[in-house]
Amino acid sequence: MSLSYKAKHRWSKFWKIALLTVLALILACILRFIYLERFLVYDENGVHLDYGGKTVYAPDEPQSSTKDDFVLKQEEGNIHAGPVASLYRGFSLRAGQILNANSRRALSENLADCNAVMLEMKTNTGKFLYATSLSQGQTANFDLNAMSAWLEELRAVPGLKLIAKLPAFQDSAFALADYSHALAIRNGALWMDENGSYWLDPANSEVVDYLVNAARELHNLGFDEVVFENFHFPDSSNIVYAGKSGKEAALAAAKEVKERLDLWGIEVSFLSTDEEIVALKPPTL
Repeated sequence: MSLSYKAKHRWSKFWKIALLTVLALILACILRFIYLERFLVYDENGVHLDYGGKTVYAPDEPQSSTKDDFVLKQEEGNIHAGPVASLYRGFSLRAGQILNANSRRALSENLADCNAVMLEMKTNTGKFLYATSLSQGQTANFDLNAMSAWLEELRAVPGLKLIAKLPAFQDSAFALADYSHALAIRNGALWMDENGSYWLDPANSEVVDYLVNAARELHNLGFDEVVFENFHFPDSSNIVYAGKSGKEAALAAAKEVKERLDLWGIEVSFLSTDEEIVALKPPTL
């Protein structure tokens, strides 16, 4: 029994729609794969997707009322030749502590006999603890007005030196916003460290501009010195890097950052595994 013309027309139309639907689904899958490749991460746990949406802070620690000597000391392999304990006494707070209102209040109540505080003003995920105007920067989601009032309170303490500390190249927010500025592995996916952070390329001029402008913002907020933490190239054979060596790139970046900030009269120092980078700021004696 042959189909009528109308029946044949309906079937032809059905198969055309079905074919277009299948092609659209295939195209969507391809685009989805291309988009997700930037979030593909290889680490010690294997291959997985990481969207960078989860902000990871250092765990809050109870603030002690004991006055510990303040010193830019060795932390997790970093060395620093900066201020010594005989000059600076006070507290050093990580980002996770600063985000805790109780920790901020405890520090303010225990500033007697302190002449310096060092505050980590950016998380290693790239979230600034103030309202940054940097186009590549992101601000942490918390009470910025309270933060501003707290910094004003600290600035008003006579003889108290404010030191801002921030991760140099650990910045997942910037890396995900423009992954061509980040370190990658063989397939082009972003390289991630053991703490779950993506790292920026020290040889990229926009990355250097970003660090310089972040230091200038912190200086305008009233900080007397800016300390860049982890200012070195990661030691990983998984990173694919063209051109000069990563160590040379990090050293060149440190020199440029220091030279440019020196022109603005902004004191800067570096925490690094590279002694040449540390030596760019001699010990304060």
